[in-house]
Amino acid sequence: MLVFSAVMKWASYRLFTETIKELGFSNVISTIGITTLPLIELLIAASLSWEETFLLGNILFLILLIFFLTISIRASSNKKRIKCNCFGSFSEERFGWVTYTRITCLAMLSLILFLRQETTQLWDISIRDISYGVSFSVGILMIYSLSISIYRLRMEVNDVV
Repeated sequence: MLVFSAVMKWASYRLFTETIKELGFSNVISTIGITTLPLIELLIAASLSWEETFLLGNILFLILLIFFLTISIRASSNKKRIKCNCFGSFSEERFGWVTYTRITCLAMLSLILFLRQETTQLWDISIRDISYGVSFSVGILMIYSLSISIYRLRMEVNDVV
């Protein structure tokens, strides 16, 4: 998810830039954030892949989630409907309860990783299990995208009625 999020932010560079500026950050901070946030996501994803850096990666992931929560609260307090662009142009959603729900689910998953004592080296996993994991992740992204689309369609139908 972190790798996908980082890649989509870079692929949707302009949209991500607009979001950061709409949140009220200066041009300097916006420029730094546009480059470093996806890099941080990739760094966390990589650190979660090795036993030696797993704990650090998990701590950084929780810090990132706290940062995302702070940004979400800031966006919601502006009373503007700011596009999230969490996954770039993959899903068009706005900061709000969906964002809070996603952060909560990811925080729970991170806490489960903290409680789990056993880690597995990435190269010790069979190709079959890696393909299952990738397929499962793609499936989650598709379900997520579909649910956002259904929600958006419901909102449009309610606006018409």
